[in-house]
Amino acid sequence: MDAGCGPGAYAEWLADRGAEVVAFAVSEKMVRLARERLGTKASVLQADFDLPLDFLEDESFEFVLSALAMDYVSDWDRVFGECRRVLRQGGRLVFSVEHPCSTFVHRVYRGAGNYFETQIVNTEFTGFGEPVTMPAYRRSLGAMINTLIKASFVLERILEPAPTERFREADPEEYEKLSRMPGLLCLRAVKR
Repeated sequence: MDAGCGPGAYAEWLADRGAEVVAFAVSEKMVRLARERLGTKASVLQADFDLPLDFLEDESFEFVLSALAMDYVSDWDRVFGECRRVLRQGGRLVFSVEHPCSTFVHRVYRGAGNYFETQIVNTEFTGFGEPVTMPAYRRSLGAMINTLIKASFVLERILEPAPTERFREADPEEYEKLSRMPGLLCLRAVKR
């Protein structure tokens, strides 16, 4: 399952490697783009990760991927509960978010804010036509991990990816920043 699939890049990657993929996004535009990209390679639905996923059967997936979508979900208790419900025993949940330290320093702090409180911060998307402002939820690292543990997942790995050499060539200034402070946080957990 590709939860919050956006234009379908990860769903396509999974399908091209033999996975049977169900992908969903809340945005009509992203669903359309994903369907155009994927054709018959995957089932693409319009659904809101902030609502129950009652259209999915219990224990119907081996793998749930959510790339940079969890930042836009208000209730992680419910989402992780739904992920646990749809995953088979031993299934894995892999998700990425903006790194909480980076988000706090660059978007919230400036003399105000509280790292330990979940706060709404706005994100502006400009890559798909007219700019769209989306509310995002910045959480502390502890809030993220403890919510995952509370849902009875076992955390297997945390990755704070460093930028690649290819990224340096594309955006040297951003490369220098991300070489000193992480921009993303990736977590992998298993249902036991």
